[in-house]
Amino acid sequence: MSPMPFAPTDVQALGWSLLHFLWQGAAAALALAVVDLGLRRAAPATRYRLAAATLAVMVAAPVVTFRVLRATPAPAAAAVDEPVGTIVPRAFRALPRAAARRVFRARDRLAHL
Repeated sequence: MSPMPFAPTDVQALGWSLLHFLWQGAAAALALAVVDLGLRRAAPATRYRLAAATLAVMVAAPVVTFRVLRATPAPAAAAVDEPVGTIVPRAFRALPRAAARRVFRARDRLAHL
């Protein structure tokens, strides 16, 4: 029996789900902010319901992402002798381009230190 009570694919799907939730939660919050600007003069109850619905979407997003990732077959594992510099960029393909650019810029800045 494995020392870990969960399958490695489930743990990987959970990790990716949490990582995806960073941009999913930010997108939901941004959408709420934009819609809320248009509803400035609406009743507070309407804005409250909209915010509650956004929170419900934020709760559901990682669950749905986990189920989708778990149902998707995992790609073949990277070769052990493959340099880390080629593995990391592949891992960030799932991130939006702007976030990936920021990550790579930060990596490049740290490389000069």
